[in-house]
Amino acid sequence: MALPSATNPISMSMMNAEFGDSIRTTINLSTAATTFGDSSPHSFSELFGASSGRTAITLRYLELDPAASEDPIANYGWPSDGELVLCAENSTTGLDDIIDAGTWTSRTLSEFNSDSTITDGDTIFAGNTGATVTPAAGYIDGFFCETTQNVIFDLNSSGVVSGKRGRAPNQPVSDGGAKPTANADSATQVTLTIPSTNTVVTREFDIHRSIGGGSFSRVATVVPSASGSSSNTSVSTTYVDSSGISAGNSVQYKVFAQNAFATSSASQTSDAVTTPAGTQWGSFTNYSMLLGSGTSQTLESSEKSLTLTNGSGNTTITVEQPNNSSPNPDLEIKVGNASGNYNLITSYTETPSAIAAASTYFFKTKLTQAGSKNNSSETCDIVFTNNGVQKTITVTVEIGGLGLCIHESMLVDTPNGLKSIYELNVGDLVNSYDSELDIVESVPIDEIIKPMHKNLYKVNDLILTEDHPIFDENKKLLSISPELSKERYSLDTNKLEVGHKLKTLNNEELVVNNITRYDGEHKTYTILTKNNNFFVEGILVHSEI
Repeated sequence: MALPSATNPISMSMMNAEFGDSIRTTINLSTAATTFGDSSPHSFSELFGASSGRTAITLRYLELDPAASEDPIANYGWPSDGELVLCAENSTTGLDDIIDAGTWTSRTLSEFNSDSTITDGDTIFAGNTGATVTPAAGYIDGFFCETTQNVIFDLNSSGVVSGKRGRAPNQPVSDGGAKPTANADSATQVTLTIPSTNTVVTREFDIHRSIGGGSFSRVATVVPSASGSSSNTSVSTTYVDSSGISAGNSVQYKVFAQNAFATSSASQTSDAVTTPAGTQWGSFTNYSMLLGSGTSQTLESSEKSLTLTNGSGNTTITVEQPNNSSPNPDLEIKVGNASGNYNLITSYTETPSAIAAASTYFFKTKLTQAGSKNNSSETCDIVFTNNGVQKTITVTVEIGGLGLCIHESMLVDTPNGLKSIYELNVGDLVNSYDSELDIVESVPIDEIIKPMHKNLYKVNDLILTEDHPIFDENKKLLSISPELSKERYSLDTNKLEVGHKLKTLNNEELVVNNITRYDGEHKTYTILTKNNNFFVEGILVHSEI
């Protein structure tokens, strides 16, 4: 128990009893006063109400040295609302933005409380005597940081504690054993919600992520939606995670709360969430659009198709234009969502408008020559984009340098016998060779082109361009000019020479006995099939264009 209050007698034996010593133990006033925490000079009047049971604490406060020299230095607690994170950190960062005056400094004061634990309702004493720490003693209202027990609290005018709490942040989502929740927004994005968390002294959340059941690693830190005030006891915060996530990933999270003083234990781990399959384009084989020399020619491709899985929103299309001549030819497109029905982009255009997502796009392209101008071989990209995912289709265009063509006088082998090119149309059947099955089969014509050509040669009775490959008896490619076949069409061929044996429709032996130049400019043609070949008067020729 404490010594008697003022006006009551105090004896040395009472002091020994307060210290737990024998009442006959020798003691002097200086020793007693020092033990109670008083400084010299010493007197009995200083010891009224003193108690050896009080516990020393280390109190942190703020000292403001004003910018105006005429204003006195003042001692403050941290502002009660909005700055409790700084109070817990014993930090002055940013306080100048709140109270626009002078320089803030953190100070230390040794004080006492009545027992070993600071709780709401306790009195903070200036020493082992009865005096209390009050605003009247030089402290202006606010929260104070105590660094022995590591708590923060408010003081009223009588030095009584209220609003006491620890300096360390609360565990995220600790109330009721709840956990963060994750929602897969898309194939590459998850929104994490941290609900109902006490963020009074939380500066930021430290978010850790696991993908596919692997180890957790930090993915981000995020500031709570509200913190630093005594009312921030149930705060919900969201974080959008859009980095390093792929379609079909199983994702989990756990969260730590932290400030400059301490880091909380981890939250419970969120339930796993799996991102949906992403937007995907189907496979596509690039193609060529080649025109021979002529004037104001137009070439339309066969119908092409491109599939789209998990599309979202509109699809945009860009068409790169040829630029190897002046004026340049035009490359245009039209698009539909059903075969033969170009209802999405109804007319050929270089600048297609955005169209709705569809499971399959059907389209044709058109190449138009500018007057009589030739255009050397170049690639033009047609780019389909949906939900940020692109599919690039490359079209090789050329005007005037066209190869892979057969003279117009040659006849094509069909299931119904030999026919002139002028009797045939797209969709008609011709004889072709399936290399995988090693059989001759009837296949439809996918495309026919009819350019003019000057680079013709006669091989026995077959008239063709110098870069047009034909097949030998072992199904290997031969051409008169292998370097041009490689340069223009990326086809590897051996040089066609007298003595080579050619692949024929009925496997009859056919030996090359002469190769001669066929002068002049002539009408030619080529046919595109699924096997990239067809038979001309019984000889197997390549048809990739």
